[in-house]
Amino acid sequence: MTYKASDLLEKVHVPLLRKRPPYWQPKSPRVATQVITPGWNWRTPNADKTAPGREWVALDVNAAYLAAASSVNFAHGALERETGGGDFVNDYHKAPGYYLVDAHPWAARFMPSPLGMADLDGRVWLAHPTVEVLHQLSEAGYWPQVTIWDAYICRTWVRFRKWTQAIRDDRAAIIQRIIENPADDLARARYESIKTGYSIAIQMMVVPPDPKGTPAEDRKKKNHAYRPDWYHTIRTQSRANFWRVGWKAHLAGCAPVSMSNTDEMTFTREDLDELQPGAAGSPIRFDRTGIQIGSFKVKEITTVAESDGDEKEKDHVS
Repeated sequence: MTYKASDLLEKVHVPLLRKRPPYWQPKSPRVATQVITPGWNWRTPNADKTAPGREWVALDVNAAYLAAASSVNFAHGALERETGGGDFVNDYHKAPGYYLVDAHPWAARFMPSPLGMADLDGRVWLAHPTVEVLHQLSEAGYWPQVTIWDAYICRTWVRFRKWTQAIRDDRAAIIQRIIENPADDLARARYESIKTGYSIAIQMMVVPPDPKGTPAEDRKKKNHAYRPDWYHTIRTQSRANFWRVGWKAHLAGCAPVSMSNTDEMTFTREDLDELQPGAAGSPIRFDRTGIQIGSFKVKEITTVAESDGDEKEKDHVS
């Protein structure tokens, strides 16, 4: 039986604001279909110059979407259009919603663009977690001033603290059970059920509920929480969290070798050791058990071959 993460959000841990539930099914603005969700399949241009015998260590994120849902603001009401152009809502760039901003070229070779791998030009619609990354880069002098030309935002927002904490607790308990008894197949099935459950809950946020009169054979799950903006919030916050780790590693002098699959990042062994994953102040939180959401664990260790183009030896880490 699949873990009912949707029911937990809609019936048990409802995100209240002044004791009021959210607007579950507001009309979604048309620009929602144009929102850019950053993604990367990037490898540093210097990768082929890596000395033979050097190790590359691939890390991946533990429960990236759950970590994102735990660390971001969600619109409580409907998104409303804010017009005026220029700096009219720059003071509200943390407000949940969609923003129309300028896409600028990314010249740095040591990191991919925070907007992803697509060749963007002109003005693009971004969800607020991506806009927040651009604001931070702009304030630090790494991105031009962010000008907001149009926006659909909500000035009241909530956190999904109780919902995400409930899933985190259930997930941690079942992982601990597996650690204590690796042969416990029921526990492993339960773990997969939890992963599937909250993945379904997030995906259903963009599935419109069945209109009245829908034939039984055509009916889908009646999701109460039809909120495409929540879906975009979680996805783009996950990408923002991921990109920031690589950026902070670069600022520490140890840029990643590659970033891919939106949750996998590779470093040379020397750089990873210098970053001291898990140590205070390190940009990389490390947890090989996978319990700590948003932390990293080792996925694969690759040894650079003796000549360019040769296959690399890989050690897969469970």
